[in-house]
Amino acid sequence: CMHPEVAARLRSIVRSIHRTDLFIVGLDYPIYATVDHLHCAVERQLEIIGANLSIASRLDPTLADAVPCLRDIVALRGRISQADSLLDTHMIWMVTQRDLPALRAQVLAVLG
Repeated sequence: CMHPEVAARLRSIVRSIHRTDLFIVGLDYPIYATVDHLHCAVERQLEIIGANLSIASRLDPTLADAVPCLRDIVALRGRISQADSLLDTHMIWMVTQRDLPALRAQVLAVLG
């Protein structure tokens, strides 16, 4: 049986991925790259996702097996929150295009 807080954190991740999708729907990278407030919105959702993954994985260490990108997403959260000057807009875009859809599928599978 899943710890209730783990389930709540995982549902929050799904909501944040959905919000991210809404921010960028219909956009391509050249447009995204020029709109600063979109970067802020997307990066905030990535911070929320990373924080929730970090807490959920501390409560349930087996989560890392079901979510292979867990450590990378948590590390990205740290880079965003520290305003890492090496944070690349294109890399963030690729996370939204490649990693978040996979993460959503993995989290939904864990939630059942």
